[in-house]
Amino acid sequence: MPAGAEAILTGLAGIRPHPDGSRTIHPQPVAAGNISIHGLSYRGHSVDVTITTENCQVSVDGRRLSPGPDGTILAVPPRS
Repeated sequence: MPAGAEAILTGLAGIRPHPDGSRTIHPQPVAAGNISIHGLSYRGHSVDVTITTENCQVSVDGRRLSPGPDGTILAVPPRS
C-alpha cells in the first residue's frame, strides 16, 4: 500500500487491524472538508467511514455503528 494511503487509513481514519482478527476504528476530525472511504473490504465485511468537520460515521455492511466511551468503534469482532 502506498505510504499516503496508509497514512490516511491508519492515521486520519484511525483504522487498526489487530492480531486477533478484529478491526477497530477511531477516526480523527478534519479541520476542513471531508474524507469518505467506501467499500473497504475486510474479512468478508464492507466498511464505510465518513469524516467531516462536524462528525464521523462508520458503517459495516450498511449498519451504522456507535463509538465506545473512548471514541473507538469495534468494526469487525475478533475471530471466534
